[in-house]
Amino acid sequence: MTVLPVLGMLTASLLLGLYLVLAFLRRERKPVLIGFHLLLGMGGLELLIMLMRGTPAGAAESTGQLGIAAAALFGIAMFTGLTGAMIARRSAMSANIVVATHSSLGAAGFILFLLWLANM
Repeated sequence: MTVLPVLGMLTASLLLGLYLVLAFLRRERKPVLIGFHLLLGMGGLELLIMLMRGTPAGAAESTGQLGIAAAALFGIAMFTGLTGAMIARRSAMSANIVVATHSSLGAAGFILFLLWLANM
């Protein structure tokens, strides 16, 4: 499996997430784009895990600690993004904390993913 589909989906999810943060700061809500961001993130994480796991024939990519750490950060970012909607309804301050946490984890995971690609 090549890295281009993984890179494409995760980059698209990152760019869409940046747009959604700008919309959040303008107090706009875009539920359809949030759904696309969720689907791109889930698909990118699934493809990353498939790339790390390898093909059924056993041809796996070199899975280093950076790849495992990137997948873990993406998973935690996905969890905070999914549960953040429930937490953020309580107050504006908690919504800001959830968005900042989700964004930070996703960006850190993307940077680790890029470093993992550079070391492959």
